[in-house]
Amino acid sequence: MHKLLIIFLFSLIMALTAQGQTAPTFHHQIGVAGSLISGMGISYQYIFSDDYRVKCTGLYYTETKSTDILDERKSMDTQAGMELQKSIYMAKNTRVFAFAGAGVLLSTKRDFDVNASLESRYRWEYYHGGAGVGIELIAAGRISFNVEVGALYSVRVTSGEFDSAKHSVYETFSRREVGFGIGGGLGIGYRF
Repeated sequence: MHKLLIIFLFSLIMALTAQGQTAPTFHHQIGVAGSLISGMGISYQYIFSDDYRVKCTGLYYTETKSTDILDERKSMDTQAGMELQKSIYMAKNTRVFAFAGAGVLLSTKRDFDVNASLESRYRWEYYHGGAGVGIELIAAGRISFNVEVGALYSVRVTSGEFDSAKHSVYETFSRREVGFGIGGGLGIGYRF
């Protein structure tokens, strides 16, 4: 009889606590994101609560290429960005959010021609930021897909220099462009 009572109490406790359980809460998400507002690359998102999140993205890329035995071209791209999100509407597998973000892209390129003794260096600095709205869809409980659209403000600084030892010529230039428009982004992530 005691065993039956213990089994009955244990079953009752399990039944009562099972009804109170909710979906698992995730606080981290990793993935890939591409946004004109907050940057592109590998992304990490920290989920503070259902209402607030912060996402960081980053990418580093370098390339060395020789067009023939004597010429060489080197390029390097570094990109970083950050985005703050505030949930506006949430359902079981859908979330609509407002966001504000900013990012930077630094790109350099160096060309060297041994025959002409000519070296050229270019540098692009692209600063961008903005705000907008997005929608996130959850599949299989952990896979997140998101689409964003918003207002974009950007500043692009281009500079370069040319150097030719053969002809004793040295020239530099710098240009700055400012723009305002509409930007968007896509992303996929895994929540854990």
